[in-house]
Amino acid sequence: MTAVILVLNNFTHDSRVLRQAETLAKCGYQVYIFAIHAGELPLSYCCADYRLYRFKLTTKRLPRTKPIQVVKYIECLLRMLWTALRLNPNLVHANDVDCLPIGLALKYLCRAQLIYDAHELWFDAAYDRPYPRWVSWLIERVEKAMAKKADRVVTVCDSIAEHMSVTLNIRVPHVIRNIPACNSNQDTDKSELHRLISLNSDVPVILNLGMISPGRGLETLLTAMRSVRSPAVAVLLGTLENGGNSGFTFLDALKAQANALGIRHRVRFVPAVPPHDLHRYARGATIGVAPIEATCLSYRYCLPNKLFEYIQAGLPVVTSDLPEMARLVTQYQIGEVFRAGDADGLACSLNSILESPRKLRFYRQQAVQAAHDLSWDREQPKLIAIYDELRAS
Repeated sequence: MTAVILVLNNFTHDSRVLRQAETLAKCGYQVYIFAIHAGELPLSYCCADYRLYRFKLTTKRLPRTKPIQVVKYIECLLRMLWTALRLNPNLVHANDVDCLPIGLALKYLCRAQLIYDAHELWFDAAYDRPYPRWVSWLIERVEKAMAKKADRVVTVCDSIAEHMSVTLNIRVPHVIRNIPACNSNQDTDKSELHRLISLNSDVPVILNLGMISPGRGLETLLTAMRSVRSPAVAVLLGTLENGGNSGFTFLDALKAQANALGIRHRVRFVPAVPPHDLHRYARGATIGVAPIEATCLSYRYCLPNKLFEYIQAGLPVVTSDLPEMARLVTQYQIGEVFRAGDADGLACSLNSILESPRKLRFYRQQAVQAAHDLSWDREQPKLIAIYDELRAS
């Protein structure tokens, strides 16, 4: 049995796709991951669980205008189809709407089973895409037509699943949350994060994981840092936004804001680390934050991977009051919830934990207990059941 996983990124820090590959291998599939080549990354890579192919597009060097982007997509589609046809997969796992047309073509050309895995609400018109409205309209129509033809639809949380069901007129998608594996090694050195950013080991660290891009409440976090007790430092560890043709990135804007607020010395910007290294850095933090704002439905309903990373690292969590995140934090009593976009409220929540050893200890104990329940070992059987159903059909 052969499976092809499609993803239109470089596959360098995509932990969800990595878990898909490992689970498929566990189910007895020969697994191939198709991704996009960039920079000096190797074109192919082979390990025990999967083989990775990165496709180098000849059109990549062309300008980033909208018509040229369509040409690049067509080249990518044709190259991936050509390679996949030789593999003749039994199952195709298409991640997000940009992979759905490729996955659907392989479903019919190879008579394969197709899983559509929506990591976000792609038809949300308010989503911050660099596309004109007509492209968003087209994406919405493509998803609505093609999702119905997938053998299974999967997404990341209940709110998104319910909204997709109504909007796309499909059965409620299966929910597979972005939960990392349980890390039982809690006795290792906790100072690796402090060494990474050249910080004394006794300085409290407020950690934000994930993409450094608009809509994630990072401006609110920086504003809050003016009122957070010193010497606490905010660490933003994640993939940096591409500045595009202007060269001015969101990261530049954040640095300018930190300078204007007089807190530049209390903020560290750290590039993303590989998924398997994340735990040993995260567990050196004091608090994990998720200040995401409801700038679109996809963000409003989000249940991000970093929330579960904090829990696995045994960290107290402070999140904005978006429904899925707030529900999780309240259910497991692992931290505080503040009103999204309220910098004073965020500072108050952070200080209430930093200034109370009892509260800090309680939330840490709750996070350690929650980590046993919120682990990939508990979530993975739902994905295995889907693969087994498709293989038997």
